[in-house]
Amino acid sequence: MRRRTAAYTFLALVAFAANSILCRLALTSGGIDPASFTAIRLVTGAAVLLALVGEPLTGRLVVATGVILGGIAIALWPAASSAAT
Repeated sequence: MRRRTAAYTFLALVAFAANSILCRLALTSGGIDPASFTAIRLVTGAAVLLALVGEPLTGRLVVATGVILGGIAIALWPAASSAAT
């Protein structure tokens, strides 16, 4: 069990490092502007999160104020960082 956890942890770290390198290459080569790149990452991240949750969006949706504020903060952070580049 510990070897499997260590292997998954290692793969996750390698994937994050590769993602960082690919992001830098895309942005420094001029292949895409930072705002478009951020928008694509946010939309695809939301799509993956929705697929992982796997629950239909039917029924009553109850959202706490803290969740809304956290969501706003998460959305503002990449927007600000892409505007700064």
